Amino acid sequence: MLLIIRFLHIKKILTAAIFIASVSIFICLPANAQKSKKQLSKEKSKSKSFDWQEKVWFGGGLGLSFSSAYLSNGAPGQVFNISLSPMAGYKIKSFWSVGPRISYSYTNARFDNGEILKLSIHDVGAGLFTRLKFFKLFFVHGEYESAWTRELTGYLTSNNKLETIGVRKDHIYGGLGYNSSGDSDFGYEIYVLYDFLAEDNTIQLPITFRAGLTYRF
Repeated sequence: MLLIIRFLHIKKILTAAIFIASVSIFICLPANAQKSKKQLSKEKSKSKSFDWQEKVWFGGGLGLSFSSAYLSNGAPGQVFNISLSPMAGYKIKSFWSVGPRISYSYTNARFDNGEILKLSIHDVGAGLFTRLKFFKLFFVHGEYESAWTRELTGYLTSNNKLETIGVRKDHIYGGLGYNSSGDSDFGYEIYVLYDFLAEDNTIQLPITFRAGLTYRF
């Protein structure tokens, strides 16, 4: 059984790698073909010294939400969440970049179960991504992330808080996105990702939507 689980895990990773590689090749060919002779001559005339303003870009997202939720026993509650996810990319080519991304999320909630039950969770994640830009406004995004999160155990602590347990999860994302920057320095972006390492025994969809701002992408 353990060998079967490991095989399925490896199969998911290979599927993600093949997907990202296939889309990347499909995008790279027309992206290279679109370079004009004028652009090529301009690139050759540039100094070989490192210019971080040309090579490095920054981005990130900020989320803030208030919502209603229920515990498994039907107890109603209110949930507050704030998240931050900065990232930085290095342009290997004008259309291809790689870099790190980190994420932080804080959740605070209160539920009415005849008495007030409290919940406070800090989640963090770190990973590496690669992006291929095409047609100026669109991009392919591939990412590996290791996330440290907390999940409910179904028990209460001595100070009347919902008990949680720490869990580490790996994610391999692949997807497409839109960035409004074009030839401008600043832009906003939205993209959708599929998690190739998502657990099978869960009702949660393996799809993630992200939005944020970028500078010099």
